[in-house]
Amino acid sequence: MIKDLVNVKYSWLAGSWEQFYQQYLGAQAVAGMPHALLLTGAAGIGKLSLAVRIAQKLLCQQHDQTENACGQCKACRMLAGGGHPDLALLQNEEDSQQIKVDQVRELIHSLNLTAGMSGYRVALIKDAERMNTNAANALLKTLEEPGDKTVLILCSAQPGRLPATIRSRCQLLHVPLPDSDSAVQYLQTIDDYSIDDIQLALQLAGEAPLLAAELLGSDKLQCVRNIYSQLDGLVAGGQSISAITSDWQEYAPGDYWQWILFWLHQGITGRTRWPILLKISARKQQDLYMSALRGWRRSGSGLRHDLQFQEWLLQWQSVAAQAGRT
Repeated sequence: MIKDLVNVKYSWLAGSWEQFYQQYLGAQAVAGMPHALLLTGAAGIGKLSLAVRIAQKLLCQQHDQTENACGQCKACRMLAGGGHPDLALLQNEEDSQQIKVDQVRELIHSLNLTAGMSGYRVALIKDAERMNTNAANALLKTLEEPGDKTVLILCSAQPGRLPATIRSRCQLLHVPLPDSDSAVQYLQTIDDYSIDDIQLALQLAGEAPLLAAELLGSDKLQCVRNIYSQLDGLVAGGQSISAITSDWQEYAPGDYWQWILFWLHQGITGRTRWPILLKISARKQQDLYMSALRGWRRSGSGLRHDLQFQEWLLQWQSVAAQAGRT
């Protein structure tokens, strides 16, 4: 993963990089590099890419006052090749949603070893909020008593889930969402996507371009549009609840609830052109939204998801049909 991010410079991260460099490494920096840095910001905006760029600069053997790593020294070549003895990446394992204590202990052990190239030792922690309680407690001691030239860079889209003791020992760098033009321009460079698809993907992704790129690279956008037409068809009589429920099996239940919530949120915030939704009163739209939200919250439970969908679809059918008659 690190190899794939070396020299990847998303245009919207330029301001965050400049802020970091001037604050900690530039000629006018008041303080030196902190031993722990917490990068926060929405998921899908490239925080890990920024962390890799920071690590590359710290590990570079050309210690000059230029902003970027040289890209030519042994350390830079090793990093580009995917393996540097003084750089570690910690993230949850594929079969788990958590970062476990044994993973943190292994990381701490590696950080306590002598630096292989007599410089910085850097650890990147992806989705740091995934650390369970024991893992966070194990990391705390290293944050309190870091080794010489040891830097931990934590990335988190949900820093509130990190213990306050962890957050208080890190210097914070918030990475903002890109402006709309930058996000659209980036997505246009990936493939020949239509502007309608790009705008819908960005809306679904909360304006995060990397999440939008994932949506554009899948067939989920078509599923989102299918929900729109299926709900219309249910009111008009061309669709049945059983057929729709059966169709909503391709992806996780939570995905479908999120897409339903998206369309309803468009109506609540006055951004929809959906004729049937425009006829539904604001109070009824809120009721539909809250019911869908309860479904989303239950999507990780052992409840029958098809029954949850059917219950909400019956509510939608009743409310929308009544609105259509007024």
